[in-house]
Amino acid sequence: MKIFYLIMLKTFFNSSRINNLYALLHQLLTAGYGFILILMMIRIMPQQDVGRWIIFVSAISISDMLLHGLLQTIIVKEASLSKNDSLIMHRIQNNAMLLSLVLVASISVITFLIKLISIFFEHPILLLNDFVTWYPALGLFMILFNLSWWINAGKGNFKIILVQRIIYCMVSLMVIIIYYLLNHHTSFEIAVLSQLAGYAISAIYAFFINSFHFHKMHFNREMIRRFFAYGKFTIGTMLGSSLLRNADTFMIAAYMGTNAVAVYALAQKIIEIFEVMLRSVAATSLPILFNLKNNLKVFSQKLFTRIAVLTIIFVPLAIFISIYSDKVIQLISGSSHYLLSGLILKVFMVYVILLPADRFLGVALEACNLPKLNFIKTLLLITINITGNFIALYYFKSLTGVAAVSSIALSSGIITGFYFLHKKNAAKISSYSLPKTFFNLKFQ
Repeated sequence: MKIFYLIMLKTFFNSSRINNLYALLHQLLTAGYGFILILMMIRIMPQQDVGRWIIFVSAISISDMLLHGLLQTIIVKEASLSKNDSLIMHRIQNNAMLLSLVLVASISVITFLIKLISIFFEHPILLLNDFVTWYPALGLFMILFNLSWWINAGKGNFKIILVQRIIYCMVSLMVIIIYYLLNHHTSFEIAVLSQLAGYAISAIYAFFINSFHFHKMHFNREMIRRFFAYGKFTIGTMLGSSLLRNADTFMIAAYMGTNAVAVYALAQKIIEIFEVMLRSVAATSLPILFNLKNNLKVFSQKLFTRIAVLTIIFVPLAIFISIYSDKVIQLISGSSHYLLSGLILKVFMVYVILLPADRFLGVALEACNLPKLNFIKTLLLITINITGNFIALYYFKSLTGVAAVSSIALSSGIITGFYFLHKKNAAKISSYSLPKTFFNLKFQ
């Protein structure tokens, strides 16, 4: 009996299951931290500073996505293949560091020059000021943070990734909390300093835990060329996805100001609860669908089952939140300045119901080795979203209109995704797959 229990414990707590748990906890921590941070800021910061903060974070997110798009996938791949060879791992670290530094420096210089040109022509872009001031320092610490994340993902050391994220979250939150307790107020600058502190401490942890040796820098032209050659194909999709998430923020800021950004962002943040659920299921679905891509019937069944199950789960949750949206917003914000967020949240519930289909059709395109078509799908979403936002903001000054445009754009993405899969004979909504999708609702 003792041997039986030992075997069961070994089976349950095998390294693969533990790593999956660490990866899931990392995703939940990232989403939870973002939600807690915006909740704190809404309650202790002026609305204008909240909007300013959201614009700043959106700009940082896009620049960070350039790094992720260029290097993340190839570094994870190279590290997974060479994790037992310390010399090659050392080269991966050094060459990834060089490319990261070049990219961060390039972004810093380009944005600074754009700021100077705008001032010279007496049309200063105020939204650039915060980014130009803070990004160079923040970007340097984020390089070490990201390198540690990617390399340990390749090695399968998800515990280190989780600990690194915990350090970042705890330090940044503690800076804001301590400052508020001592001064009974906080500001945009303190919020940025909290991020700087969080990334700095977690970067120091990453430096020592990964045994980085940057005093022995060895660069390899062939490896750098390989990194760039691979990354240039993934950077478009990742950057497009980031622009899709942040286009609303920048356009609202340009047409309606930072206060409107804060109101819109509160409703938008609640939607991330659903997106976390989707990311978790999508992460496990990609390898399954990849292995089934040559079996049209089973592939279609698995794909549409996942879309149907998550849609059926999301519908009652969306209805519940829609009914009590005003109370949810009031509970979170504790302020009458965010009442419009309740109406925006109602409109967003249509977007929530459409999310599973759009997300999994994108996953299916990737699983079928059709990344270019997925990129085209993303470009279409961005085009419709930006065009619709312009109409909603320029002609109607409507935040609810912007939220509605998101659903329209997502609908176009779903139609496009279905069309591409059908055209490539990769998946079919057939008389076989569709009924079983609704009468056999389980993840297999």
